Amino acid sequence: MNKIFYILLIISFQASAQLQDELTSFVQNSANESATISFALLDLESDELLHSYDGEKRLITASTMKLWSTAYALEVLGADFRPLTKLFIDGELDSAGVLHGNLIVQGGGDPGLGSRYFGKEEDVSFLRSWSKVLIEKGITKIDGVLHIDGAALPYNNMVDGWTWGDIGNYYGAQASGLMLCDNTQFLHFRTGTPGSNTKLTRFFPPMENFVFENQIMSENHRSDRSMIYGAPFQNYRYGSGSLPSNRADYTVKGSLPDPEVSLGILFIEELQKQGIEIDGYSTQRLKPTPYLANQQIHAERGPSIIDIARLTNEKSINIFAEQLVALAWLNSGKKSQDIYEEYRKFWTARLQGAPAVLNDGSGLARTNGVSALQFCKMLKYVHTQEYAEDFKSTLPIAGVSGTVKSLCAGGPGSGKIQCKSGTMSGIKSFAGYATSKSGRKLAFAIIVNQHDFPSSASITREISKVLNAMILTY
Repeated sequence: MNKIFYILLIISFQASAQLQDELTSFVQNSANESATISFALLDLESDELLHSYDGEKRLITASTMKLWSTAYALEVLGADFRPLTKLFIDGELDSAGVLHGNLIVQGGGDPGLGSRYFGKEEDVSFLRSWSKVLIEKGITKIDGVLHIDGAALPYNNMVDGWTWGDIGNYYGAQASGLMLCDNTQFLHFRTGTPGSNTKLTRFFPPMENFVFENQIMSENHRSDRSMIYGAPFQNYRYGSGSLPSNRADYTVKGSLPDPEVSLGILFIEELQKQGIEIDGYSTQRLKPTPYLANQQIHAERGPSIIDIARLTNEKSINIFAEQLVALAWLNSGKKSQDIYEEYRKFWTARLQGAPAVLNDGSGLARTNGVSALQFCKMLKYVHTQEYAEDFKSTLPIAGVSGTVKSLCAGGPGSGKIQCKSGTMSGIKSFAGYATSKSGRKLAFAIIVNQHDFPSSASITREISKVLNAMILTY
């Protein structure tokens, strides 16, 4: 018996040494000379911390932060919850089909309206369906206005820690009570010969009095190297950088300045197209208007939380992560006007030890601070909850799908790891679940800040060696 024990001990030591060797090699890589690294590995069944390298050091996580926001929404709302956008009439409808009052669109935080992830780009055909609802009610004329109400969420919910270079671009769009087209504005350019100015030919969704100062140049390359600058609710945008030359139509995605205004313009156009007379629109932000919500004529059901969460983690969609945090706040008996304060309180109450610094749901904020060990504790907590399998189903599989398709590709970790990746300039992270070669269920996280690897692919290859060794070790 003693001989067998010592043989097993030697095998265990050798396996552990393999992981340690790969981790040491990664830490000592010249591209990590100025980097800070946090790694932790936890056994989900025994709660044993199997391995740690500066596991308690809080770092900027990038998009692995989406694990926190998707789990939060699944627990608070449930996988099957679907947000609603409601249509009301506030007034009297006479026998001639004239509504003496206003038509109200009340947002409920649905990210599905016109979303390219649930349909096609620039597709607002749902407005035709809404118009038909009015026709079926016999409404031919509205002598009031179309009033768009997106006040379900605070208008001043900009995220602490997002930079000026983020918020004008599509990946820096903010959550809102009324979302439209992923809160993305599609800017179409015609480019010319290298060194010449580009021309903005059209944009969608529309905005009133939209001003675009265009300093984007045509250059001899193949990728979008432009930046869009502008704050929420401002109709002014500034473009800089460059786009590929000699393109008849090149699309750049910016953040949509004001979804309420854009929806008002588009819905008025559709109503008039369908023969319903109406003069104009107003919005709750620009013209706060009390109204009676007792004559509902339609409710548009959005996608389920599980479908939103799956897209959030598989495609790393920032606006969906932020909207999930907002939806949880909106539908959970909110106690604070700060949607992110409720999010922080939720996780602080559930995890022991020093709280993680959670300033957004997507990971775009460089003011976030989470350690690898805090990730493991969060993943362990979720593992014990009823929605655990739903949550795990939202995670892409290493070597197989989503943003981790190249992670551990062809190696022992391929198909054995479900995780989220995070990538920003100088930052790389992975966190999630794994099943080891022997069948042990694990939670892990690795976070690297200020690395000097030449590309995301090159650091992913090196981290793959660590994670492949992790699978073989335990």
